[in-house]
Amino acid sequence: MDKKKIIAVVGILILTVVVYQFLKSNSSFDDTGYLLKNNNSIKLDDIRMSLKKSNFKESEAADYFSEDVVNSYTLKYFKFMQMKFKEFKTLGEHLDAVRKYLYASIPAEDAEKLFALYKTFVKYEDALAVKMKEWMGSMSSGNSIEILKKMHEYQKECFGEEVALKLFGADIKAREYPLRRKAIIVDDSLYGKEKEDKINKLNRDMWGDEAEAVEARVRPIDRYREKMNIYDRDLKELDSEERTDKIREFREDLFSPEVVERLEKVDALLDARKERDAQYRLGEEQILNDPNLSEKEKNEKIVSLQNKIFGEDADAFRRREEISKSRK
Repeated sequence: MDKKKIIAVVGILILTVVVYQFLKSNSSFDDTGYLLKNNNSIKLDDIRMSLKKSNFKESEAADYFSEDVVNSYTLKYFKFMQMKFKEFKTLGEHLDAVRKYLYASIPAEDAEKLFALYKTFVKYEDALAVKMKEWMGSMSSGNSIEILKKMHEYQKECFGEEVALKLFGADIKAREYPLRRKAIIVDDSLYGKEKEDKINKLNRDMWGDEAEAVEARVRPIDRYREKMNIYDRDLKELDSEERTDKIREFREDLFSPEVVERLEKVDALLDARKERDAQYRLGEEQILNDPNLSEKEKNEKIVSLQNKIFGEDADAFRRREEISKSRK
């Protein structure tokens, strides 16, 4: 895999809907007992393939399943057929169309196997939709890992363990990994070094000899944001000067000197704006609490104060204030 492909894979691993659901639910779960018995059997390239779009051509269908009808293309091929024959109103009509298409595209023996598997897949998806509602409804009493575990157990129940791994293994791993990684990052009982040790172990456990690839190919800006979250507890326990020094250390480790300098300029700008806003709010409060001023005089003084503190940005500030008031 080249650099761009690995970056894309890792980015998708870190950002999933399941992660979002997890953050809204219980953040603790057992950090052992991974969902796949052999995590190393699913590689980064397998996940990339599962996410890659495929434009299936009828004339090339036989090539996709020349060695085995259950492979990295099977699940995507099923979804392709779902969309291709979605206009049929009844399941029977849909399945009949799929059967004819398969027998016209690939050898009869493979078509028969694939069609039998497709029928199981359709039943599985319909049943899973119902089960997912039940599982998600009980989110408060469980967590996303448990839901993912239930889903994978149901996959094995429907397809058998070997076929379920081939069909859904990449998807399960792509969901499980960011859940476990995020759980470590948001654990406020741990210090940064403890979190990094746990993440390194997680990478070794789930990715084996690809562990370094998972870490090394994340964009520096994403690594920096994650680093800040990992060391959140440490940073909160430092005084202002120590915290600034620690953040500079992170930046110098991840960015070029030019980028570090730009980031520090942004910090200085934000600090200046924060000080300016604090100065304005103090003056505004004094005006509003002055019993000797009428409402008209207060409004006039506030406008004057805004012009003085914000200068040419005063009109933009007033627009933001109006928007904020209307929202409240």
